Amino acid sequence: DELVAAGVDHIKITVADTPDGAPVFDAATIRAITAEAHAKGKRVMAHIDTAQNARLAADNGVDGLVHGVHSTVLSDDDAQDIASHHVTVAPTLITFERLYELSTSTVQLSPIERQSVAANLQRSLRRIPKGYVLDADLASWLTHLSKYRNERLHDNVKKLYDRGVHILVGTDGHGSTAAFPGAIHEEMRRLVEAGVPNADVLLGATAYAAHESLASPSFGTIEVGKDADLLLVDGDPLVDITATTRIDTVVARGRIVNRIPPP
Repeated sequence: DELVAAGVDHIKITVADTPDGAPVFDAATIRAITAEAHAKGKRVMAHIDTAQNARLAADNGVDGLVHGVHSTVLSDDDAQDIASHHVTVAPTLITFERLYELSTSTVQLSPIERQSVAANLQRSLRRIPKGYVLDADLASWLTHLSKYRNERLHDNVKKLYDRGVHILVGTDGHGSTAAFPGAIHEEMRRLVEAGVPNADVLLGATAYAAHESLASPSFGTIEVGKDADLLLVDGDPLVDITATTRIDTVVARGRIVNRIPPP
């Protein structure tokens, strides 16, 4: 009730046992939360880690999964079950790559992030001392996570896409260390590498994401009567997804944005 009164867009729950041994909501609790949220007109998103977490959340009424299955292999049966509930999935592949880089003191921001992230923050990321000792639970989780980098994560995404799941483009920007909004372009590139067609990746960053926010959004598609939110780029992102980084003009609600670098 407090969250709805505060005007939140979604209700988010965690269905995961991270750090190791943390308690997980049972099915009855998840069903109760989603029923109450839906009665108040709010969609429910679930942070998940494993295929088991994903199935538990999807089977009990959540609308979307955040971070995708990133710490286990997703079986064909898992993917089919998740897809049958018509949930959306935001894999946030770049988030886990940045966490791995952070743990190894090798954070590599993309060119567009270097243009948009404050210089003092970039310097702080470069100054992480090698041999820095992480919290034991975090270090254990990152070690486990590193086993599922790239190929396995990509396979999990492709299995869901192949079964009709709408894949959303998300970065966990400002929610996870070293994850910034500008990494959305890196996320799109990684989703294409995972086997999601360029057109569907673009939809995951626009129309699909808009409908995840509102039933009848005024943004997300180019149509008469909708907000004129436009990103004009040099190139064709349907052919080359990296064209989204070659920004020519930004239009927000019909006004051209004067882009300036951060301090």
